[in-house]
Amino acid sequence: MNATSADLRASPAPRQTAPGCWKLAAGRAVTLHPTAPGVLRIGQGRVWATVDGPHARRTGDLFLEAGATLPLQAGQRLVIEP
Repeated sequence: MNATSADLRASPAPRQTAPGCWKLAAGRAVTLHPTAPGVLRIGQGRVWATVDGPHARRTGDLFLEAGATLPLQAGQRLVIEP
């Protein structure tokens, strides 16, 4: 076996998940109902998000990429799916 074939089969080191982070499986939608103001940050990948409720600056469908943030207020409803 040469070095190139060994490199292709090597799996990446497992990533540690930071506190307050979730990893969502493809096709799995999650609904959140914040009870206090906060920020949704997309750490990796892309999500579809729908926000509604009081104080929503923008309602309806949003597509958020890694690095994007979405401010949330208490009482809003957020549905996200990777």
